[in-house]
Amino acid sequence: MAPANLDAKIDFKVLQAAMSDLPDVQREALILVVAAGYTYDEAGEICNCSAGTIKSRVSRAREAVVFKMQRADIGQVGGSTRDESRTANGHIDLISDIESLARGLFSAA
Repeated sequence: MAPANLDAKIDFKVLQAAMSDLPDVQREALILVVAAGYTYDEAGEICNCSAGTIKSRVSRAREAVVFKMQRADIGQVGGSTRDESRTANGHIDLISDIESLARGLFSAA
């Protein structure tokens, strides 16, 4: 099993790749709501669209990121398996991972 800090670095790289593949509007909505903590209404005002549109964008972005991270967990991305470093609900826990990693990103900036 890889050390925890190595797992975090791998997770972060996979997260970066997954987020860079998102359409700009989905990435922006995900960052505003999940990482920056804006409400759907506030993010809608920032993006000049409705809260419902933001909810949809965040939902689709989360699904896409979770899908990519699940693929990384079973070795379909990056060539290595990461099953042992995940809990039984690892793919569900990834949203929490995204929030934590994103907070770290923004606090480091």
